[in-house]
Amino acid sequence: ASLTTTLPPGLYDLSAAFVPAPGAPFVGSSSGSTAYSITSPQVVTFNTSPPVGAVVGQSYGVSASGGGSENPVTFTIDATTAGICSLTPGDVVVLDHAGDCTIDAAQAGTTRYDPGSAIQTVTVGRAGTATALTLAPGSMTAVVSAAAPGAGTPTGSVSFSVDGRAVGTAVLSGGAATLHTGQAGTDVVAVYSGDIDFLASATSA
Repeated sequence: ASLTTTLPPGLYDLSAAFVPAPGAPFVGSSSGSTAYSITSPQVVTFNTSPPVGAVVGQSYGVSASGGGSENPVTFTIDATTAGICSLTPGDVVVLDHAGDCTIDAAQAGTTRYDPGSAIQTVTVGRAGTATALTLAPGSMTAVVSAAAPGAGTPTGSVSFSVDGRAVGTAVLSGGAATLHTGQAGTDVVAVYSGDIDFLASATSA
């Protein structure tokens, strides 16, 4: 004999018993009790999206809704992309470097509900930059800063030229590069070459 039925999620002790019809030449019997757990899936859905055209230095708050267990949805940065982004208190994702960042969302299960999970992937591009040039007797200084909406301090080097002639290269320190030179001219150009997180830029004076 078989029985098909639908039960709501929960814990059940199931057993089967044979009861012979009156007058039948059979003895009744039972199977004993077996514990079963019936669970429902939980769907986790992100409620927030990363910035469109995300670049290094941006951040955004992340949230998600979960299933019927009412357990909180928690967030972590996937270990495979931990160097690209980070998670700060308040569930704020900070885009630290260029690359792909994966955020994992998880909701614990219960005796009635399965665990749920979801992922959100953000492609982080290099931030733009702006270069400013200051001239002084015997030196020229370029200051390179991140352009909005990006943020951070560019690294790398700046090349300088005077009237179309290359006069030297200086390494950025704290966003500034100074070249000491006695070269003079009417057209001074500074070119920042960019790095893994920031795009190139140039200016003249």
